[in-house]
Amino acid sequence: MPTTPVHFTLADLEQWVEKGLITPEQLANIRSYIEATGSREEQVQTAPEQRKGLNFVSLAYYFGGFMISHQSAATRSGPAGVWKHKN
Repeated sequence: MPTTPVHFTLADLEQWVEKGLITPEQLANIRSYIEATGSREEQVQTAPEQRKGLNFVSLAYYFGGFMISHQSAATRSGPAGVWKHKN
């Protein structure tokens, strides 16, 4: 079995019917399945952009929030994050 994905067209399937590799009924079933589910390209376009959970995008989002909150805390404090006392 090949380890890389194999792609073929409906023209390939029709040629397989001519060569006797699959039956016309199998071709009809495959066409019906593709029409019902959509092509691979259509399925990929409708898939969610990212899976739920911890991923690069969510890490970047939380890191950005941390940096903003850290910056705002640093502006309220003195050197090395020590709070200034008002006299």
